[in-house]
Amino acid sequence: MASVNASLYYEAHVTIDPVFGEQRENAMLIAERHGFRLAELIMRKNLDDDAHMAKDDTFMTGRSRDLAYLTVNLQRLVKDMQDEGYSVRRYKIEDCIVDSQLMDDFRFLGRDDFRLLGRYARGGA
Repeated sequence: MASVNASLYYEAHVTIDPVFGEQRENAMLIAERHGFRLAELIMRKNLDDDAHMAKDDTFMTGRSRDLAYLTVNLQRLVKDMQDEGYSVRRYKIEDCIVDSQLMDDFRFLGRDDFRLLGRYARGGA
């Protein structure tokens, strides 16, 4: 695959069956080996509800400006997760064209304090 750079960055997601405890820790280590981070999704249906860890799925995210780099890491992550017995439900790669934390031309949030691209575009930045 030829190297293709995104406008801002590409973001890949891998969704697996929900895991907790030791399985979650192991999934986090596998994700980190491939430049991905396990999301800590906290759910709250109403403002008055107690926040709790999402129990419907577990997902991990990786970012890069280089599509080929991200695709290779995504492929290796999916294979390693499957080899370790995790049920991979889905994977996808998105091309981010707007991110309010990076070079926000829209200013919908009314602020000028965006972050530097290098912080978000790991690998091939």
